[in-house]
Amino acid sequence: MSVLRRSAPVLSRVALALAAVVLFGVPARAAGQKGFKDWMVVCDNLNTCVAFVFPTDQAEQAWLRLERGGRTDDPVTVTIAVSAEEQPGAGGGSWGLTVDGEPIPGLGALKPVEDDTGFWRADIPADQARAVALAARDGAVMGLTRRGRTPIILPLSGGAATMIWIDEQQGRLGSPTALSKAPGPSPFVVAAMPIRVAGPAVPQGGLPTTVPPSVMTAIGDCEEQTEPAIDPIIARLAPGVVLYAPVCSRGAYNAIYSLVLADELGGGARVLHLPLPEGFGRAAIGDPMNIDYNPETRMLTSFAKGRGLGDCGDETQWVWDGKAFQVVVSRVMGDCRGVPFDDWPTLYQAKVES
Repeated sequence: MSVLRRSAPVLSRVALALAAVVLFGVPARAAGQKGFKDWMVVCDNLNTCVAFVFPTDQAEQAWLRLERGGRTDDPVTVTIAVSAEEQPGAGGGSWGLTVDGEPIPGLGALKPVEDDTGFWRADIPADQARAVALAARDGAVMGLTRRGRTPIILPLSGGAATMIWIDEQQGRLGSPTALSKAPGPSPFVVAAMPIRVAGPAVPQGGLPTTVPPSVMTAIGDCEEQTEPAIDPIIARLAPGVVLYAPVCSRGAYNAIYSLVLADELGGGARVLHLPLPEGFGRAAIGDPMNIDYNPETRMLTSFAKGRGLGDCGDETQWVWDGKAFQVVVSRVMGDCRGVPFDDWPTLYQAKVES
């Protein structure tokens, strides 16, 4: 798995937290992240898998994105994306796709569309996506040709191992729907969507405006803030249970919070660690980054940036169920290659009910 490539130095706590996202492997048939030479792949708790390959040239913002859901009849989808250039229309016109210099049988010219995230995208037609996936599995390089532009080269080494891992997670080994040549069969299991029940909303009036000294004592190591200061999060979760979250460390583009639960006066202060989904690399986190809490939805969000552009890292959301925070969704992107947030793979997803 590729490690995060950053554009500027970050505090060591930031580096450690983000490195854990991309360096830990997980057992088969479990949500997790893997790297197979030129490929990165993430499968979530519902067995939906997303794989990426990127150009050899780090300066080029382009990628192939392959996705497949975990249900028996879920199709393969493949998208090619290229950063829109400053010259209007430069990415338009037909695109050609080759593997090892040869056209993919049955695949005609692609018609890219410019989206609102600054990329040209071409979705492989549904009836040809599997053929492109199999060609990418067996090939060494993929070439993307555009009118009047130098071809973009996507290396494909590790494609066979990537497809085996996806099939293994989804129980497709040896089946007619498999993308790999690996023998099987393996049992096909459709994962159920976890349900989270949000706790009742509670009034937010009468809260302190500063973090009580007892809370800071419970935290222990908390650096003095530099300007501009960031206000702490202080929110009532339940009667007599208040979330205190001051910023205790800062990097170039990450504010790192410490979490404590206590009453309105700071009594009974206890440090809070938030659970993380399987495949994240660790079981819990006590120093989330760039957080926000919404008392109306009881949702807490953390967005850890891998670099200032915010095109890599992880975002996780938790819901307060009346007693504890439970993971709702986690999205990860281990390669800093300009991928917009909506294209990030999910590592975990659950449904929230009130």
